[in-house]
Amino acid sequence: MLVCALILNFCFISCNQNKVKAENSNNFESDNVSISKDLKDYWFSGKAEITSYELSQNRYDENHTGKAVLIYVTEDFDHEKLVKTDTKKNEDYPVLKLNSTKDFTTGIYPYHIMQSAFLPIEKNNRAVKITSSIQEWCGQSYMQLEQKNGQQIIQVNSYFQQIGNFSKNLENFPTENALWLQLRLFPEQIDTTITSMIPSFEFLRLQNQDIKAYRVHISQFKTNQLLKTQVYYPELERQLVISQQTTPPFQIEAWKEKITRNDTNFITTASKLSLLKIDYWNKNTNQFSFLRDTLKL
Repeated sequence: MLVCALILNFCFISCNQNKVKAENSNNFESDNVSISKDLKDYWFSGKAEITSYELSQNRYDENHTGKAVLIYVTEDFDHEKLVKTDTKKNEDYPVLKLNSTKDFTTGIYPYHIMQSAFLPIEKNNRAVKITSSIQEWCGQSYMQLEQKNGQQIIQVNSYFQQIGNFSKNLENFPTENALWLQLRLFPEQIDTTITSMIPSFEFLRLQNQDIKAYRVHISQFKTNQLLKTQVYYPELERQLVISQQTTPPFQIEAWKEKITRNDTNFITTASKLSLLKIDYWNKNTNQFSFLRDTLKL
């Protein structure tokens, strides 16, 4: 009888533990996903994947033409300083990095937006670091999120008084910036059950929104031989749809962002122009300027 009671008690505890895990699924409890050998071979080839896009960016209630670029590359990451390592230590690990840029003009003055996200190849259920900077003639702003000692710490610096300079701890929710990396590694295994997410840093700053997680609905569907991932934030009235190929390496073909204010839709789109797989860091002299033409930049 004692043995039976112990077994029943163990089963009860286990079931309740699983239930707690499910209820707290927003707190980075989703599993890490194994990456196929072919995909690892693609990303660890010693080259970066650079893709250019024709951009139509909505800003100040108007659309502005420009260019967007996504640069994906792997590198070794220092586990303590959370920077690219020069001399790899045992605890350091490889990450897939995304540098994304946007360049467009609003009237007389230009905008330059750059975001970076770093996702471990193995422990890939969260980004360990995200940065974002926006520069235009009025001033500039910078945001940085780091995963340290089980905490998600964000630092914000801005020229604008309304934003100011501060740092704080954020709750451990998934981030939209990390999603762009996960879609390149395991697009059909994205956790669509999560109910809260921290939106794109670019969006938070351009729209002056509070830096926190918002309710989210994530769905996926296939159309025209593309996988489309839809991210919708009801409170923000914002929808993002990312379109990508369905076969490895799951290249991104386009995306569309729709923000609704006062029953009016403001839409930003990007469509693929060109792609290069290249060691761009060795192509920094004038003789390689023609490569910008190849990228239609």
